[in-house]
Amino acid sequence: MAGKWDQYITVDHKGSSWLLTESDVAKMLAVSLAALRRWRIENRGPVCIKIGALVRYRPRDVENWLKSRPVRGERIAAHSTAGRTSQKGSSGKPPKP
Repeated sequence: MAGKWDQYITVDHKGSSWLLTESDVAKMLAVSLAALRRWRIENRGPVCIKIGALVRYRPRDVENWLKSRPVRGERIAAHSTAGRTSQKGSSGKPPKP
């Protein structure tokens, strides 16, 4: 990884990347720490590693997660209409229970 990621990745003396903190990833993605944590709980965010109570991210996992996200205009149309049905009857009112 190069460019904008470099400022977030610390490199040790052997050239391998360290793990990123939650704060690092939230800054990289320009989202709040609360949003990143919510995504983790809902299994919607990047893959993380738990080390005791600590949460860490591999830079490659964050990058892979970003690559897997739909780009505007690439979303499959079936997702936007799938499962949506009207709760209203022919009269325009909700059906009686």
